[in-house]
Amino acid sequence: MDSQLATRSGKVTQAPSRAEQWQLIGAGTLLVIGVFSDGYAHSNFVDELESFITPWHGLIFAGYLACLAVVTMAVRTRLASARGLVHAIPTGWNAAAVGVGLFALGFLGDGVWHTIYGIEADLEALLSPTHLLMLAGGLAVLCSPLMADWKSDAIGRRASFPELGPVTASMALIMATISFFLIWTWPVNNGRPLGSFLEFAADNPDVESVLRGLGEVSGVAAYLVFTIVLVAPILLLAKRWDLPSGSAALITIVPWALMNAAFMSFFAWQRLIPAVVGALCIEFVLRRRRQDRVWTLRLVGAVLPLIVFGLDMVVMELVWGLGWSPELVAGTVVASAFVGYGVSVLVHPPAVPAPVETSAI
Repeated sequence: MDSQLATRSGKVTQAPSRAEQWQLIGAGTLLVIGVFSDGYAHSNFVDELESFITPWHGLIFAGYLACLAVVTMAVRTRLASARGLVHAIPTGWNAAAVGVGLFALGFLGDGVWHTIYGIEADLEALLSPTHLLMLAGGLAVLCSPLMADWKSDAIGRRASFPELGPVTASMALIMATISFFLIWTWPVNNGRPLGSFLEFAADNPDVESVLRGLGEVSGVAAYLVFTIVLVAPILLLAKRWDLPSGSAALITIVPWALMNAAFMSFFAWQRLIPAVVGALCIEFVLRRRRQDRVWTLRLVGAVLPLIVFGLDMVVMELVWGLGWSPELVAGTVVASAFVGYGVSVLVHPPAVPAPVETSAI
């Protein structure tokens, strides 16, 4: 019962209970929904956003208050039997305790920032110092359920999907938040990579070749950056657990669906198909793996971006017309597979041989 709140002796344990884990997941979900709703507002009617006080900021603040309440209640429950405030923080939730403070500073600072400099838009909004401070605080809160179960010996390596529910949900929320702040490199924006550059180039023939080249370079960079976002969380969790059915699919699909909804209003819903197909293929690979577990994860790192981005190129060509040369399309997909394989090597490096003992002369 070391993962439960109370032991048989009646003492309060440091590990968060399952209920507390899900409470923090629920509060974090509300926070993430508020962030994406604010992104939707900025994408669709940014000209009308003239005030810091908006319904979307209110939803973000409500999510923050929910996170603060969950962390506060968990600490308060353990405070009487702990040696001090720091020791009353549940195991793995130290980041959440720091995160709620960082987020509060960022949120208050954001109000001052908007008052002085006005409402940001586009890339400026993502790189605003106060927004980045809130990002750091939010990620610290969202990763805490994952870290709590990572450190817990109550969850074995062969955990079931319900047992890993908080871990899977935590990672999905983390990746969705990271995807949101990397929208400037998100490959499914505007229905095709950097369509705005091509539209501008069409109206300016003198700079068309330069802008087209810039669009292609930026589009390729977007795919390579998001190869890391796509495969790293699955490989990282697989280092600690044998992922149950559905976990990899959830982590893969949720960020794509939220990004499509927030920034395209599901205009490019067809681009969800590659993510779903890729997730199902990887679920099959993870279920079929044999003795050599490391090479299975190497396969996941290389094949997942190969399937998702390869199908994404096909979908774009069929629906909108990609406008890229065959060499550029094939090269981008293959390069993403190389990057994914490299990530798998970094997360799961080859075993280090034991030192050979030499007898003393």
